[in-house]
Amino acid sequence: MKHYKLQDIRNIGFVGHGGSGKTSLAESVLYLTGVSDRLGKAGDASSVMDYDPEEIKRGHSISSSIAFCEFNSTKINLIDTPGSNNFIADTPATLRVVDGLVFVISAVEGMQFYTEKIWNWADELELPRIIFLNKMDHEHANAGPILEAIKTKLKKTPIFIHLPEETGEKFSGIVDLIENKFFSYDRGGEGKGKPEGVPADILDEMEISHAELIEAVAEVDDELIEKYLESGELTVEEFFYGLKEGIKKGQLIPVLCGSALQNVGVDLLLQAVVKYLPSPENRAPVRAIKVKDDSEVTRSAND
Repeated sequence: MKHYKLQDIRNIGFVGHGGSGKTSLAESVLYLTGVSDRLGKAGDASSVMDYDPEEIKRGHSISSSIAFCEFNSTKINLIDTPGSNNFIADTPATLRVVDGLVFVISAVEGMQFYTEKIWNWADELELPRIIFLNKMDHEHANAGPILEAIKTKLKKTPIFIHLPEETGEKFSGIVDLIENKFFSYDRGGEGKGKPEGVPADILDEMEISHAELIEAVAEVDDELIEKYLESGELTVEEFFYGLKEGIKKGQLIPVLCGSALQNVGVDLLLQAVVKYLPSPENRAPVRAIKVKDDSEVTRSAND
């Protein structure tokens, strides 16, 4: 078995309301990374994650499933959690063993109660997280109201790091706002984006969103915002430092987009998991209470 250094491991959970597409996303991840030779369907006999007969019968997850894969020389241990309130007990247990979370939110149904509940649990454990807006291929996909709901209900400021070129039936391209690059996809294909020139009709939106991203990152640190206000820019090193620190501290909530069923944007999600979610040694220390005297102690992965 291949040995991985702590810095090359990501322990993550896929969480969110039922029907948001968590299991479908996990299936896409396993297919993209070569763990599975087919793109399984949630609640179907083809699914790797929903293998229990009762899950196949119901058409959704009833317990957490664990899988692992390798992406960019990094081992990703993935826990896919059930989204039904009837099986809620599995999710708090998952939050205790992961170092970061991917909140899967449907771009059609938007923010729902169960997502808010898990978010509050994640706040208590100080878990870094990113948001994946799924179902961007649906005709009624709309990211705007979701971002407003995140601001008002979760009291967080989401920042786009990816922009869809279009939504609905034409959804097949994503702009990476960090690199200012455009990736096109074959819907239902292997899931690997092909770099192309940024379409002219989205250039203005890309430039505005990129500037908003830089400003949001600068606000994470006093020195960064001072530098940004003076010069109007950040170096590459300063930007990535601010981005990672902001995510780690929960000040920044990156928003990505894609379609698990069409296998669009999943590779960019994995890149974000590897680049921006912490390894076990880089996450905040875990807090616990001693049984003997009720005193608080902290432990890190290196202890």
